[in-house]
Amino acid sequence: LITELDRQTTPDGVHTEQSMFYHQAVTTHFLKFFLGARHFGDEIWPAMRERFEAMLDYIHETAMPDGTHPVVGDGESLTTADREHWEARALLASRWALFDKPVDAALVDRIDDSSIWLLACSRTDVEATETPRESRVFRDSGLAVFRDRDAYVFIDAAPFSDPEFPHHGHADALSFVACGPAGQLLIDPGGYGYYDDKFRRFFRSTAAHNTVEIDGENQSQLFGVLGYGRLASTVVEDAHCSEEFDYLQATHDGYAPVSHTRTLFLCKRPRKTLIILDRLTGPGSHQCVSRFHVAPGVTINSQEKQLLMTKSSGVFHFAIAASTDLDQRVVRGRSDSEVQGWVSPETREVTAADTLELKCDMSGDCTLLVAIGLENDVPVSTKLDAKSRATGSVAGEVISLTREKGA
Repeated sequence: LITELDRQTTPDGVHTEQSMFYHQAVTTHFLKFFLGARHFGDEIWPAMRERFEAMLDYIHETAMPDGTHPVVGDGESLTTADREHWEARALLASRWALFDKPVDAALVDRIDDSSIWLLACSRTDVEATETPRESRVFRDSGLAVFRDRDAYVFIDAAPFSDPEFPHHGHADALSFVACGPAGQLLIDPGGYGYYDDKFRRFFRSTAAHNTVEIDGENQSQLFGVLGYGRLASTVVEDAHCSEEFDYLQATHDGYAPVSHTRTLFLCKRPRKTLIILDRLTGPGSHQCVSRFHVAPGVTINSQEKQLLMTKSSGVFHFAIAASTDLDQRVVRGRSDSEVQGWVSPETREVTAADTLELKCDMSGDCTLLVAIGLENDVPVSTKLDAKSRATGSVAGEVISLTREKGA
């Protein structure tokens, strides 16, 4: 067990498949071991205790403002009580019962009666804290969470999956999800399930994630239900978190010799704004598509030359600029020659949802800049002058501005 805990998790406590579902499932298995050892008076090695505590911290630190987790990689959301691993909902209580760590007050209501059976600890026993959770970069795994109270961005700059058993990986390098005060806006469409059909192939693909696809290919080779071939390598190059802004820059080689570098900024002052800066560099001519999958209940529309996301609770603004001409379209619920515009809320279930596609032809280096307002009806803008469009120097300009001004 100690060997497997060390092999299957990074030092910062993330299961190497990077699936939220399997992270919770594996953490639950080790919770049972931890409780059994404690019951029989067996010694728990300090290194194992540390790693298990980090696994619980990851669950606490990555929960979205509504208490759920983004469905990253294979699996489901573990929100029902009839799953094999239903007791995973006790993991938040375990953080308090075993390590005396308070639980965010917004998450305490998610603790159910399984905590009583496993821990002799009810929800009312758990100490709640009103201290806001902070942004955090899990450098050993390549994952990050940006926060500003009710603003949330989860970034996947991790390897494809577990290096020895990567079957549950998705081709989602440099993808992200985002929430604002109104709730989830940009999502990971889900895992779907282990069925050999066109939807399984779609939900594993690059096209099903908020990242860039080149020439209609996946970043990593995928075959069948769990098969894989050549896998993209992802490297986090720089990251910074502060009260004013957070950013992370990472690169992957899934389209070599073309390289994709993405920098994400969460600007917190004066308004919550998410900036996504993509640099594509390499020889030859290519077609690039950057996609943005929105949550069910959110629609994308164009109004007076501005792109908007509309939700019952408000309107959220997009602004786009690029070093080359862009075509944009919104796709919803296609399943003919192309599968696109779907969300999988449960195993083998699909629901139509809007997906924004930004297409461009790349010849040489290409820069794409997208700004998204996370607050209701706050306009955002991007400006590229002629020199920036010609040289692609906007990347350095935006990074320098963000570091200096936090905006």
